[in-house]
Amino acid sequence: MSAIPFWARIVALALIAAVLSWWDFRKHGAQSTAIREYGFLFLTGVAGAIVGGANDALTSSLSPEYFTVGKELPPGVSAAVKYGMQVGFSGGAVGGAILLYFGRRKAKSPPIPFDYLSRRLWMPALGALLGGLASPFLAPAWDPFHLASQLREVVPGNRIPQFLLVWRIHAGLYAGLIAGLAALLTLELRRRTGRPGRLGEPTPP
Repeated sequence: MSAIPFWARIVALALIAAVLSWWDFRKHGAQSTAIREYGFLFLTGVAGAIVGGANDALTSSLSPEYFTVGKELPPGVSAAVKYGMQVGFSGGAVGGAILLYFGRRKAKSPPIPFDYLSRRLWMPALGALLGGLASPFLAPAWDPFHLASQLREVVPGNRIPQFLLVWRIHAGLYAGLIAGLAALLTLELRRRTGRPGRLGEPTPP
């Protein structure tokens, strides 16, 4: 049985979200929030897909072997971009779910407005960008899983450094994304404890 295409899974999730949003509206009327929550998750997913696709478009040109050998993808930039968009969408949606949980669900104080959360999405996005750019320079020899020795039989020796470079870029991107989410949640914690906001923007009411 072939795997369900990624686009079909997205359509199925959208239909489920639509049904749940309709049910939430029936129960709570104008006070319902499900449609905005699912919309926010879709927004963060799309943002993640854009970042993931752009990142893999670049890194696939640096090391095609990272994708053909490491990810077992067909050769070509399009396959890498498709893969990056799928992984990025999933990662972005998970990040959005974390923000919703801590910002709107797990809260004794009033939930954070959606527009406030949306305006802060630049923080994890910037964290991912800076992490991906900085990691090859901050840890040029980092190889905690000893990939260099494992790759000798499947990747030409002169291509292993590029493979490791792309691996470090991806690792830095994920680390930066986590750091950006942590920074955003830290600002939220300051808001809840009554501390002043940072970055020149007042905290929401």
